[in-house]
Amino acid sequence: MNEDRIRKRQSYEFWKNLYEYFKKRYGTKDINLTLQKIHKVLDEHRAYGSETNSYYNKESLSQILKDRKEEWFFGNLSIGKC
Repeated sequence: MNEDRIRKRQSYEFWKNLYEYFKKRYGTKDINLTLQKIHKVLDEHRAYGSETNSYYNKESLSQILKDRKEEWFFGNLSIGKC
């Protein structure tokens, strides 16, 4: 799947906002695991409504985690922290 298409989804925006909330409120420790657990609970309770929507949400969550990891890495690389 094209990463740009994933980033335009409402589900990507949802996970991005949730990521930013947890980051601001609690820091980045265990944020990936926390968001994956939230996805799992929502999926188990059929909150997405369909397998397709569940798949898209999982894909969006994976993309936001990848984007934030790369942002951290390249942000630190450019200022010499790595």
